[in-house]
Amino acid sequence: MERTYFDRYKNNWDFLVTVKGDTYSEELLNDIRNTEDVAGCIVHRIVNGNTQIPADYLSSDVQKLSLEKLNNSFAANEAGAYNTKVPIFILDDKSFAEYRGDANDANVVAVNIIWDSVNSERTDRQYVPFLNEGKEIVLNVNGKDIPVSAFNDSLPVLREELTQYALTLVMSESYYATLGFDLKPDETIYTIKMTDESKNDALEEKLQGMLETYPGYAFEGRVQELADEMQIQQGLRMIIYLFTVILTCIGLANIFASTLGQIHQRKREFARYFAVGLTPKGAAKILAWEAAIVALRPILLTIVINIPLMAWMLDAGGITAGDFIAKRLPLVPAILLFVAVIGFVALAYYLGGKKICDMNLVEAIKDDTLML
Repeated sequence: MERTYFDRYKNNWDFLVTVKGDTYSEELLNDIRNTEDVAGCIVHRIVNGNTQIPADYLSSDVQKLSLEKLNNSFAANEAGAYNTKVPIFILDDKSFAEYRGDANDANVVAVNIIWDSVNSERTDRQYVPFLNEGKEIVLNVNGKDIPVSAFNDSLPVLREELTQYALTLVMSESYYATLGFDLKPDETIYTIKMTDESKNDALEEKLQGMLETYPGYAFEGRVQELADEMQIQQGLRMIIYLFTVILTCIGLANIFASTLGQIHQRKREFARYFAVGLTPKGAAKILAWEAAIVALRPILLTIVINIPLMAWMLDAGGITAGDFIAKRLPLVPAILLFVAVIGFVALAYYLGGKKICDMNLVEAIKDDTLML
């Protein structure tokens, strides 16, 4: 499943030009489309309206589920109609005709889906039809009657998210102009696709030069943004790994200090054991068990704490456990860290144990007598 930003939209755009204000330009659109190495360009603007949807306009699926159960923002008025947000996508005429298809000559296409939140989770959304497609539908959006006779189950190919629990309408620039809406778009967006990714740098230079006469624009390139994002992620990983290594070194230094720094006390302790018959092999077993406890205790504690914490974070991020384990689990670094911890603890106890087992029992007991 495509969950990341770049995975979701990698086939929808290569360059994005955003011009602030109500600034649609047919001339700029034609210039971009006629530029060498440009495969296509879609211009869109978005305005947001509201409408009242009568209950008999709703699909049978929605009527069975109940809008109120799908989302508590829906509430029927006295006439039984539901107040609904209406995002309106305004496409250039050519792009709208391609999106609508040749099946009809409708001026408006409704994105006729709504998330079935009763029977599906947000990490795996299932959609049902919003409106009854077999019924003649006329919506009054901000005081303007808009007939809806064409339907689609997805947005145009743009870098845009579907607004949940809203009825999205798509129309052409020419039809929108006839409606006389008071709604004004905040920006105009040109979504550009190129013929070949190897032409990215040359095409970006051409487009940037073309846009110099249009002040107040923002330019984005997918290839460059992806490269920047990968560098940022790599930098964050390096910081996290470095922080982990520093904490690990502090812990290991403490183990070496406590193990090797207390050899004198441990000599007296094991001298007593040897005096009552403990063999060097038995001493090695005691030290091995100590080393195992010291090494495995933080590892097991880390696992116990991190599993529920990671489960909560995956749920918040909308990522399934299977997807995380298969693609994102840092298994190799974790194993290397655990092996390093176990190895260094074993080394510390080996060096300490070697000194203890090689000690002079008589001298150790004498020292112990003097210390008492």
